[in-house]
Amino acid sequence: MEYHRRKFKFLHYAGGSYIVGASQLIIDGHIKAKQGTVARINPHSLLLDDGTELPADEIIWATGSTSMLDMTRKIMATYSANQLKEVWGLDEEGELR
Repeated sequence: MEYHRRKFKFLHYAGGSYIVGASQLIIDGHIKAKQGTVARINPHSLLLDDGTELPADEIIWATGSTSMLDMTRKIMATYSANQLKEVWGLDEEGELR
């Protein structure tokens, strides 16, 4: 029983909002992502340095994160987490894994 609770907890935290349907919202066009440099934040929009003004109800700043293994170590035994490989990041040559 404890294993199943741990597994769910790991999926809940490491899996992010994709578990609750964000992928489908992205596919359906209800959530949009835009890469760019912010020039100014207005009360109801975001102005990018290329002149694009994006109307926004909410702004989510995806500015960085830690290794998924950090959270895995908190949820699972450290020994078990240490058996896993990184799932994201750069290799020794600077290429995405």
